[in-house]
Amino acid sequence: MNRLIITETGKYTSLDPLDADKTHNLPVARMLYLTPLQITKDNDLTSLVLEDFKYDEATKTIVWKIKKGLKYSDGTNVTAEDVAFSVARMAHKRPKFPVIETIDGLEKWMTQKSPLEILPTGIQVDIDKISIKLTQKHSKPLFRFCLELFSIVPKKCVDLQTGKITCQKIPTSGLYKIKDETETTVDFERSHLEVTKFSGPEKIRFEYWPLSTVESRLADLDEKSVLSGNESHFASNALSKVQNEFKVHFLPASRFTDIDFNKSEAFFKDKLCRQIFASTFRNSFRLLSGGGFTPESSIFTKIVPGYLSAEDLKKKSFSSIKDSDIQRCKDKLRLHPPTWATIESEKDSNLNKAVR
Repeated sequence: MNRLIITETGKYTSLDPLDADKTHNLPVARMLYLTPLQITKDNDLTSLVLEDFKYDEATKTIVWKIKKGLKYSDGTNVTAEDVAFSVARMAHKRPKFPVIETIDGLEKWMTQKSPLEILPTGIQVDIDKISIKLTQKHSKPLFRFCLELFSIVPKKCVDLQTGKITCQKIPTSGLYKIKDETETTVDFERSHLEVTKFSGPEKIRFEYWPLSTVESRLADLDEKSVLSGNESHFASNALSKVQNEFKVHFLPASRFTDIDFNKSEAFFKDKLCRQIFASTFRNSFRLLSGGGFTPESSIFTKIVPGYLSAEDLKKKSFSSIKDSDIQRCKDKLRLHPPTWATIESEKDSNLNKAVR
């Protein structure tokens, strides 16, 4: 059986798409639900749901046409109204979300007693077509609708007063459905409901391994296994062992590691010293991770347009750093070395080594 070994989180706690941005729920949501749009491995837009999709910048309007023959796991049809409702439900939960916040009529719609009973005036459904009118121009707004938060579920399974899921077992729209599960595994099988050719395996098992056990269990992996983890959580020797024995690919991150600087500390009071520290940390982390990974300055990955790259951010925020500046910051750091907290199991991780 094809296996995905997940090391950085535990089993899911919710199958509601609005909880799909939580780390432990995300992988399962991707298996069970389709979103209006998807991203290819080449960072292009595609769709298993839409026959056609476009954005007219002149009129600030998104237009989608739903494919015929799409069905949920219970055999009922996926409708254009369901797809539009997935956007409206997300807007109801997070009205300030980028692009979503500019849907025409959203603010007035939110003031109603039961907004979900109707759509905002900016979202219109005409048989198999959906139009979403925005109040502001966006360079590439369609990328937003690839997020699992817009996963398609039947409108009939949502309480229109509270927005909460009411179906005990949600009919799923994705390529797979849950066949069986235990406390540490989830077994998926193909749904065969898609109208687009898909060559994925018939069965996939998710296994949840504590990170501390991975190194001792590498012999349990075979040619049908994929080990998924965050290189910042592995110790260098463990990561080297994985890289030596298996084929390793770095993927666009869907989550991020956050380091907070305490600006009351003497060293970090200096904006330039903070930048020098951050640049040195990123370079150290890249080298410790085998040189194949480049941390980004923005919390958003490169596949989400509209945010500055690391190089552009550096150019925009700071002038050229002089050698004298670097030496001054080094002297300050030696006089006032900062401290940081970590958990015992990650004290030798690449993240902590890079900080040291």
